This record gives sequence, C-alpha cells and structure tokens, in this order.
Amino acid sequence: MMSCLRSVAYLRVWIIMLSLSRNFCGMGGVTVAKEGCMFLEFAPAVGPRQYDWSKKKIIALSVVEVGTLLSLGPDESCEFTHDPFMGKSEAGKIMKVLKVGNLQDTGGYFFNLSVTDRIADVDESFSIPITKGEFSVMQSIFNFILPYLMGWHAYMDSTKLNESGHFKSGGPSIAKRPDLEWGR
Repeated sequence: MMSCLRSVAYLRVWIIMLSLSRNFCGMGGVTVAKEGCMFLEFAPAVGPRQYDWSKKKIIALSVVEVGTLLSLGPDESCEFTHDPFMGKSEAGKIMKVLKVGNLQDTGGYFFNLSVTDRIADVDESFSIPITKGEFSVMQSIFNFILPYLMGWHAYMDSTKLNESGHFKSGGPSIAKRPDLEWGR
C-alpha cells in the first residue's frame, strides 16, 4: 500500500479488510465476522536500501487507532500499547508500543515501534522519520480506506457479497463506475 524507506529502517503500511458473514436471522443482512485493521510493518536497515526481513515487526492498528492518527495535529503525538496475549495466561510476555510524535523542525512525524518479547528474550526498537508530505499522503490513504475497514462499503451494497461474506469477483472496476468521482 505505502512504503517509506530510510537508512535506518523501513516502514510499510497495508491493510486487511474486514470479514463479513451473512445474517440469515433477520432481513438477510450481513454482520462483521472479523474487524478490519491496518498494519504497520517495520524492518531494520542493514545497508543502503537493504533491510533485514527476518527481524521485521508488525503492529495492527484498529479503526479507532487509525482515526487517532488521522486527527493528529502538528504539535500532537500519540501512543498505542498492544499486548497480543491480553486476557490469556501469556499476558504481558509480548508488548508492542507504537509512539508517533512530531518532528519540531520539519512538521513531519517520527514513528517509533518498541517490541519486548520475554518469550524469545528480544527487546527491539525501530524509529523512522516521516516527512510532512509523506504523512499527508498517509492521512489521505487512511481517510480513503477507513470506511472499508469499518464495513460501510458492505452496508451500502450488501448485494455483492457471496456466501462466505466476501465480495463477488467480476464487479465493475473503479474506472467503469460513473458514480465515483475519478471514474468520470
């Protein structure tokens, strides 16, 4: 979806769409089987435009967390703490903390992911500066994709779902959709 390559680290942003299932109890609508999320993938640099993919770390952001990134002002920062085993006996063994803060001089932001894995005895941190322009592009992507992560596309047109809750293939492409601004 979007990548930022730096001499210190690599950041890639990608998504997983929500999964839907047909609701046969009511009016034949759909329900959310699994929520969509946005992934931030970090990898450390080992040389010019070379990254160590064996040490990559990923954090999944919820819809609300994506909204928090969208609402960041120029002098604001945010922090998300994730425990993949929360509510289980392994709780606290792996902690992921994403901090997004502003770069005072440039108007950009830094993305810092810290991962503490007590199971594998690993403590890693990735920090990558994002320019003001790159963050603006990220926010545009977030704005566009947020309704899809929430399922509004399915709500607006649930007739295009197959039995497994995924969209049927062969639908009109964006270029053939006159109702979309860029298809005109």
